[in-house]
Amino acid sequence: MLNLPIFSPPRILIFPLKHIERHQLLVRSPATFSIKLTKHKMAAYEFPDFDQLPSVPGQPQGSLWGFFDRGGKKDELGTINLLNAETVKEAAREIQTGRHVQLDWPMNNVEFPGFGRIPIEHNVKEMEKEGFLGLDDEIKINTQTSSQWDSLKHASLSCGCFLRWWEHKNPGKEAPSAISTYSIPASELEEVLKFQGTECRQGDVLIVRTGFVRWHDLADERTRIKGTSPETKVLTLIGVESNMDTVRWLYSKHFSAVAGDTMGWEAWPYPKDCCLHEWLLCQWGTPIGEMWNLEQLSDVCAELKRWSFFLTSAPLHVVGAVGSPPNVIAIF
Repeated sequence: MLNLPIFSPPRILIFPLKHIERHQLLVRSPATFSIKLTKHKMAAYEFPDFDQLPSVPGQPQGSLWGFFDRGGKKDELGTINLLNAETVKEAAREIQTGRHVQLDWPMNNVEFPGFGRIPIEHNVKEMEKEGFLGLDDEIKINTQTSSQWDSLKHASLSCGCFLRWWEHKNPGKEAPSAISTYSIPASELEEVLKFQGTECRQGDVLIVRTGFVRWHDLADERTRIKGTSPETKVLTLIGVESNMDTVRWLYSKHFSAVAGDTMGWEAWPYPKDCCLHEWLLCQWGTPIGEMWNLEQLSDVCAELKRWSFFLTSAPLHVVGAVGSPPNVIAIF
């Protein structure tokens, strides 16, 4: 897990704005760089092709270790470096109507968490013994039991790409079960982008809906237990396919973060030779949003025929934490 500091919120983009001005940041090596000033305002990193990235001893080809280091200082932000003041200003242009959707699931979900995680414990304390009338909340949580950022602890404003997977070529048909091992290949994600007319830009947040939250909300207790905390302790979950095709596709897009509605983002169990969690968190420093409630967001995007929006997130400010509820809102 990466221990990331607090940064300005990420931007979520679906229909990118044309003719956006930006700076171009030209990277010459993992440790040296220069900035080329152009008519554009946004700062962009120039990434080598995947196979041309400098090799990192002991790590697979494609690792970004050292890429964001500057002035002899080791970087702690990873791809969150792709977000800056100009990125936030451009993301704010997504706000056109003021309509907004909160993407946090209630914190009592998942009802039966796996991986040895505890469900929320909530106590309402009466304050009469303290000498006044009033109530306090006392809450004990595992930060990764419900909606979460995995390895993100910074407030974030951004523009995101929302992918309403499955409906693009299967309208009216039931999607594969959320607790199946169905793996969504990168080629299907690319198809959805083209179907929606969505062009992703460097620093965007990729958000993929699979229907996991809808499955959980409609399932009975026995089915929920089987799906999220099975006796065998072997989870089967729908998600993005873990293979090098997906790794290379994600790298080519240069997202600042990814998110979805499942418990793991990638399909589980994942193959022994490729784990997207390890590539995203460990090799690139790319935070993963998990178990976001994307049901209302999906409906609003379809209604407005817009697949991009301003995204604001304010994780809990806990020193030394490795994850947090996202407190995330999409604004159109």
